[in-house]
Amino acid sequence: MMALGQYYVSVTGLLSKSWQSIPKFLYLSSRAYNAAIKAEGNVYSSMFSKDGIHHTITVWESKEAMRYYFSGEEHVTAMKSLTVVSSYVKVHGYFMDEVPSVEEAIREWRKEGRRVYGEPEAKCGDLVPISNSIIDSDEMADERCCSSRNRQRHRKMFRLCH
Repeated sequence: MMALGQYYVSVTGLLSKSWQSIPKFLYLSSRAYNAAIKAEGNVYSSMFSKDGIHHTITVWESKEAMRYYFSGEEHVTAMKSLTVVSSYVKVHGYFMDEVPSVEEAIREWRKEGRRVYGEPEAKCGDLVPISNSIIDSDEMADERCCSSRNRQRHRKMFRLCH
């Protein structure tokens, strides 16, 4: 059995629905963030925006401490308003032996996170459909468009963006 890390790390990233939803989002997320800072078992908390994505990173002494905070009024109220204030939410929780850097936490979130709400977003590390390219009739008539390279390009339906 593999030993778990010393700390439980929770990373959330979301995209606000519109500029009009930002005040409500900031109000609710600030309340939840302040409650996290004061919560028993919290080791580290950070709230910031990067590349247009609003993030929170919290580090806990245990997963149980994080769960206790998650059931608190401020966090529950913020979670209930997700569909009102955001168009996309992705979360990830994991164990680690030390408090991660912001870059490490975001990298882990992008790679292993679970999309909770919204359409896949390439800038969040999700697989996204490639839009179908329109081939003009001259190119379609030209048999050279069926080269191995073009067949591979046109068959590819998804890409992983980092």
